[in-house]
Amino acid sequence: MRLNLFSLLVAACAWGTAQGQYTVITGADPRYREVPVTLTLPGHPFMDLPALEESVSCDSTGAFRFELGLERGAMVRLKTGIYDGGLYAVPGQEYRVQLPPFREATTGERVSPYFEPLKVPLRVAGDPGDVNHRIFRFDSLFRSFNEQVILARRRGWVPPVDSLSEIMLQQFPFHRAPGSVITQPTG
Repeated sequence: MRLNLFSLLVAACAWGTAQGQYTVITGADPRYREVPVTLTLPGHPFMDLPALEESVSCDSTGAFRFELGLERGAMVRLKTGIYDGGLYAVPGQEYRVQLPPFREATTGERVSPYFEPLKVPLRVAGDPGDVNHRIFRFDSLFRSFNEQVILARRRGWVPPVDSLSEIMLQQFPFHRAPGSVITQPTG
């Protein structure tokens, strides 16, 4: 009897801990009514072989919800229409994403072997200090500065090679963490 009671208690605690580690990703936009959204977790660093792939259709209000069990932080991809959006998810957190304006891939785009979905960082509602806000800000600034460099080169002007990296380092100052080869943001 004691063994059964103890086993039941351990199982209940383990179930409660496992339930607390679910990551929830939600979003809602009326432009996404009845539109499928696919979530993938990358499984291979060089090939498009997902470790997990799950699809849902947005409801009549354009809302969707994914629940997944993560053991550690992971880059999660949400694919819909012409977009392939990414966010960094950690176990036990809930993320409410803001999707870009919906645009369905045309038939020509879908059958073209050269079509690549537009990779976009997803905006996540909540704490501005969250890593996803930093990723979104960095990607947005980088994309803007990179487009300026490309436009300048098309016009025949070649900007200094270090100009982009200097501007980005001013916006995102880094310092080296003690005992680490990885840089960490200072702010």
